[in-house]
Amino acid sequence: MKGPPPVVFVHGLGSTYEANWVKSGWVDLVMAEGRAPVGHTMAGHGSATLLDPPADTGASRLHRQIEALGGEADVVGFSAGAVLSLTAAVQCPDLFRRLVLMGTGDMSYLASLEQKRKSLRASLDSPLLAGVRIAAERAGNDFDLVMQGAFTTDPTPSFEDMAAVTCPVLVVLGENDFVSPATRLLDALPDGRLVTLRRTDHFSTTQKIEAQDAVLSFLQL
Repeated sequence: MKGPPPVVFVHGLGSTYEANWVKSGWVDLVMAEGRAPVGHTMAGHGSATLLDPPADTGASRLHRQIEALGGEADVVGFSAGAVLSLTAAVQCPDLFRRLVLMGTGDMSYLASLEQKRKSLRASLDSPLLAGVRIAAERAGNDFDLVMQGAFTTDPTPSFEDMAAVTCPVLVVLGENDFVSPATRLLDALPDGRLVTLRRTDHFSTTQKIEAQDAVLSFLQL
């Protein structure tokens, strides 16, 4: 009898699989449930080269990894990694059995890609980008390469595009997250549900035991 598919973890901007998912205990918890955890490294992070669009995109790299793992996976993404995961699911929904989107909400999808690029360029000295720089340095990433990867990322899917995602989706969002709420995101997903983390901001989302409990329960269904 075929067992459940692997769980692919996608880190946030500037971070790594190790920093977001291994050190905070996610990988151990998934392994204790008899599941196989796999990390996906976004472009410009670690040893992952920058994207070369249009053929080489963040979504296509995630597609190829899932195909190499057997053609189906449960995917858990945080922040920019959640946006990438949802983008990939919109394009190839059959590769996703279940999808978890952490630290992403309506504000993640309201701006166009060009607007996001302009915002990133204009805010390189903002507290948010300062946090990304610190995360990149702690994780051993090159901040300049991280930002180049962000500038060449896939176009963000529209709320209308999200109707293509037919698998169950869990959105995990802190009540103090700057990308909240997730009203339009939940309305757009055919089978979406929300877990709100009390007294939680964006960057502490993956550290919460409540988030781990909710995600593990969701993946077991």
